[in-house]
Amino acid sequence: MRENVFLPAHLSKPQRKLVFNERSRKILEEEPVKLEVAGEEFTLKYIDKLRDQPNTIKGLFAIIDLMKKKSDWSILPMLLEGLKTSGRKLEPRYFEKLVRKAAQASRQDITVESARMVARTGFELKDLNLVREVFFWIQYRPISLEGEPKNIKRVTKALLKAEHVAILLEDEKHSGGMLHGDTDPRIRPEVIGVLLELAAMRASLRGAKDEDGKVEMYAQRLLSTLGRGVDLRQELQGAREWDKRSALLCYLTPIIYGMREAVKILEPGSETVQHLKERLPALSKMADVERELLMQEIPEGSSPLGAWCYDKLIIEDR
Repeated sequence: MRENVFLPAHLSKPQRKLVFNERSRKILEEEPVKLEVAGEEFTLKYIDKLRDQPNTIKGLFAIIDLMKKKSDWSILPMLLEGLKTSGRKLEPRYFEKLVRKAAQASRQDITVESARMVARTGFELKDLNLVREVFFWIQYRPISLEGEPKNIKRVTKALLKAEHVAILLEDEKHSGGMLHGDTDPRIRPEVIGVLLELAAMRASLRGAKDEDGKVEMYAQRLLSTLGRGVDLRQELQGAREWDKRSALLCYLTPIIYGMREAVKILEPGSETVQHLKERLPALSKMADVERELLMQEIPEGSSPLGAWCYDKLIIEDR
């Protein structure tokens, strides 16, 4: 990928003509041409565009599959930068897959870093499903750890990471500027819900005290986004109906968890708590119905992520 895709993008027009012209093969073999790119020396060779240049998607994920250690993932921003420089574009669905794979390797941080370097990597946070994926996996690790005080640092770290991404969304290179309708990630309950979930989880570990006011702040923001009446099923992807139900539960359950915890943490008679209590029954019923239908529809032996998330955040919390 480096030699046959990234390097040609840094060559001058005459040099590119040289490496891509089959007539130049013997010339390059007999009279090697060396040049320095980014402090590294390369020897030019003939490149067959059809045989030598890997397919963007297959090549990218072949490299990802070779990442066996957490430290291997540190090259991701450079890899994306190389693709962008060479004119190779990725659709949001492939960035989603990258987010999932990085999270499974416990490297959510490297996808956030790639988004921060958007001008170089092209990792844009504009697509709703991509942003949903980023926020879900940020809160994924602390989900099963909320009852253990020793892990408050991990919850706090996840909250800070989610807040960092929320700030990135305001950048015009991502979703910043004027609102882009109901699918704008900045006004989606799935996004604000994760911020509330993590803030409430941290406050619970601190003795149910909203010391910095973040539970109150995110609860009010969530209520505001819910007040817009956006459809949580909007833009859900999946080849099968149960895939969509699972995705919906992944995005819905952190919202419900955050609201339930906020009710326990905030002043009982406050207006915020009153509005949270008014909203909770309908959302809880939606999640209950979706969980039941999901379990009826999935193939035997399947373990959908949405059901796991529901069980961790809703059933175990009851």
